[in-house]
Amino acid sequence: MRSPTVQRYYFSILRTSGERRVCSHHKLVMVRALGMAAVSHPQSHAGLKPWNKDQDTVYALNRGDLTKERERLEYNHRNIFLPLCGGLCPQQILTHLKDQQNPRVAEIATGTGIWLRDMAKLLPSSAELRGIDMDTTKFPPPSDLHPNICLLQHNALKPFPEEMHGLFDMIHIRLIGSGMRNEDWKTVAANAFTLLRSGGYIHWEEAGDTSWKCVPPSHAFDEWSRIRMLWSIKVGRNPFVFILLILVIQYSMPAQLPLVLRDAGFANIDNKVWNTFSVEGMMRESMRKIATEVAQPVMLSILESGGVDTLQTTEDMDRLESDLRRDIQNGALIGISLTWFWGRRP
Repeated sequence: MRSPTVQRYYFSILRTSGERRVCSHHKLVMVRALGMAAVSHPQSHAGLKPWNKDQDTVYALNRGDLTKERERLEYNHRNIFLPLCGGLCPQQILTHLKDQQNPRVAEIATGTGIWLRDMAKLLPSSAELRGIDMDTTKFPPPSDLHPNICLLQHNALKPFPEEMHGLFDMIHIRLIGSGMRNEDWKTVAANAFTLLRSGGYIHWEEAGDTSWKCVPPSHAFDEWSRIRMLWSIKVGRNPFVFILLILVIQYSMPAQLPLVLRDAGFANIDNKVWNTFSVEGMMRESMRKIATEVAQPVMLSILESGGVDTLQTTEDMDRLESDLRRDIQNGALIGISLTWFWGRRP
């Protein structure tokens, strides 16, 4: 018989429109897939201990060597995002900022502030730029920042102080989805809306779990993709529903982000998709580096939350990580689609 804990969790994820719908076959499949049997939580690998243990977050890359994590974020900015997209934001937003005498820009989930530092180079010295993050551990020292850049701690899931409302000409967000539960998207969009003055823009960059591809097909990559998706469901990062007693998994974000922005009050919403496979050389080395660096800390987070599917022990983690590295070394090419979403406060 299922334990009370598993049963409570299972019914909580089955709840749709206030009803509990049960299909015994799919119920058993999902319980097994999500790894809801009792498993021992592994001790953190040496050097991979979380540096923000007290934060209630599903973000998996908040552990390990902090210096290396800063380097990873800045490497991705320089070697993936800028070459892929050819700039920091849509040209119409940059033009709008340059038309302002004292443009004000804020970035939510700023990390090291690398995007903000590059944006400061494109704007007049009269511009004001603020980086916002709930986690300050990756903030650079003030001496490394341009005088018109200020970094501050705030959780974007909480309302911003009233003195910040209607203050900014642009809000930038990039890849915050990896730390978001399903209900968080609307909250962040609504809170970001309050920061903008009339006519101001939001520019939001995202890539979801299904944005990653591997060519030629790799059994290890397919297993890794399945594990990531099941874990996303387990921790509430993506919803799933039961329709006519058949399990339907809906990976709705970030694909439905335009609808979220619309409901938050934004207008003139648009988007553009960038794909690493479309770039000369297909960013082979950069994508190899990013894919191999993030696998272990993400898998360790999954294990510490109870494991899912075929990832239940540290031995499973070591096997899968080894298989991924082998396939990539043997020529498998990893690619990703990044989508720019933007809109304007009326």
